[in-house]
Amino acid sequence: MHCDEIQRYLCDYVDNELPQTLQQVVDEHCEQCIQCKNIIAEYKKTSLLLQLRAVPDPGDTYFENTWNVVTERMRARTLAMPNIALPSQSTSWLTRFMRRPVLAFATAAMVIFVSITGYYLLKDMQNTEEYVDNDIEYIVLPANWQPEPPDFGVVPTSFQPEAEFSAYSRAAIGGIDPISKSAVFQQVESVAK
Repeated sequence: MHCDEIQRYLCDYVDNELPQTLQQVVDEHCEQCIQCKNIIAEYKKTSLLLQLRAVPDPGDTYFENTWNVVTERMRARTLAMPNIALPSQSTSWLTRFMRRPVLAFATAAMVIFVSITGYYLLKDMQNTEEYVDNDIEYIVLPANWQPEPPDFGVVPTSFQPEAEFSAYSRAAIGGIDPISKSAVFQQVESVAK
């Protein structure tokens, strides 16, 4: 194995958590590779330092005692509130509502707005119904009635140029392609004829 593959297993090797076959492979590699051997030495030093600084288990009562001390300190920091007589709960909802002036004002403004808007909308709807009922007239048409087509004047069915104009210009009857010939050539041609 190469160093990159071996270095994946070095932490487990130091903790003796590798299977026997992998442990032998790491041992054989470390006999030949100084770099991996140094890494194992560093891991062992770190592990030893952690064991020396290990904190002993505090016991079962440590956490309960600590919690009791913390709660007592919290109670000591709590300030006692003065004993203020609260109003009796028998007050009406209107009295409690009027103690909040912003809420009371907003509710009153909303009720007034909705009332005025509703009044004008209903008034307009009643006027519209009166106009509709009074202005309807019924027209009786015969059974064979057809609408007349609109008269736009005389519309030619096909374009026929006048003879006098076509004598002077072939462009009027489509004899000249206006894109391929210039306007000067068209004028010369029409004068020549």
